[in-house]
Amino acid sequence: MDPITGVVIGLVILWAAWEIFEETSLILTDGINPDDIQKYKETISNIDEVEGVKDIKARTSGSKVIIDVTITLPPSLTVKEVSHIVNKIKELTKEKHDSLVTLVETVQCK
Repeated sequence: MDPITGVVIGLVILWAAWEIFEETSLILTDGINPDDIQKYKETISNIDEVEGVKDIKARTSGSKVIIDVTITLPPSLTVKEVSHIVNKIKELTKEKHDSLVTLVETVQCK
């Protein structure tokens, strides 16, 4: 009877350890839930001047998120207009998603 009880207790411990590992592995690797990445992309895509989000990555820093995004913009925009759009993206991501930093790279379509 003791060996069976030992096996059952061992299985319960393994199950609990696996649950903890699954729950924390994303956090421990500074990963972001793919659903959250999609929300960031939607926020940025909804800005009128942004023609598309070419690439987006994110990672955590404590309870905050750092977003790295590459966007496409119309070629007719001036440097001042591009700067305004970049600032708008930074403000929106901070306001809506509590981002610590948003790094924006712009690519103008031809």
